[in-house]
Amino acid sequence: MPLRSLSHALGKVVYSHGPSDVMPGPGGHLLRIDFDARGDWLKDSDAAQALVTGDVWCNNSPAFPWVGALVPQVVTLRPFSANTWLAVQVSDDQLLALEKARADRPLDLRVNLKSTLLHPGEGFYLVAEDQFTWSISPSDWAQILDKVGLQTGFLIRVAGPFADSATQVELAGSDEDQASLAQAVARLRQARTELAEGRWEACIATCRRVLENVKRIVPSWPTAKSIRTQADPERLNETERWAALFYATMALTQPAHHDDHTTLSFSFSREKAEAVLAATAGLVNVYSGGDASAKA
Repeated sequence: MPLRSLSHALGKVVYSHGPSDVMPGPGGHLLRIDFDARGDWLKDSDAAQALVTGDVWCNNSPAFPWVGALVPQVVTLRPFSANTWLAVQVSDDQLLALEKARADRPLDLRVNLKSTLLHPGEGFYLVAEDQFTWSISPSDWAQILDKVGLQTGFLIRVAGPFADSATQVELAGSDEDQASLAQAVARLRQARTELAEGRWEACIATCRRVLENVKRIVPSWPTAKSIRTQADPERLNETERWAALFYATMALTQPAHHDDHTTLSFSFSREKAEAVLAATAGLVNVYSGGDASAKA
């Protein structure tokens, strides 16, 4: 990598950066980059210490560019290059958001770097700043995600209004089911909170209410009976197949919404609640405008 420098007036911290890596953790991870640095004013056995800090931004995501602050590092500078690393802490959700933002291109992170000399000599600037692009190729990024492995969850982003223009249903609006995307998204947030709190049955029951919103949003539906009585399921068209998925998800949520003799023995777990929440969020995206062919 080309050499760059942080100028402290009478001397420069000359640095370069290299390969990227990740240190996995339980839900939070360190996204790291190799970092070589030396002090060009140092000679022989001289040494100096600099506190290296900074901010990381994602160039692939202009709408939501902020990633996080670099983990502060005290770097011992020598007349020759010494290797260390820089890192930013990222969550599972952030990794998946970065994956979505890069859109099959290299991931380009902008690093605003700051070097603060801990014991500056007379005439040295205490603080020096520089900026560089931390680019991660698609193949290296795939290896990073593989290394994180099962630590990473699955993220579905649902964009929705805080209020509907027609009905003005606010986030904390009426408890009655309405043809309201705002109410559906508010209930999705509620279901996610219930999942985080370990309330599996409540999460699934709230998803049922989200699906009630969705059913009211879509102007026309194939009936469940028409789908069930289709002699050859392979002859179902695309709209009917999406409707079949909708009805199947509704059926999964029914035991949590109200009990009957068939469903009294049903059990609820994190895995089942996560599956229902993911399916429900996906259906909200499809039927709220993400893909008109499902509503044709």
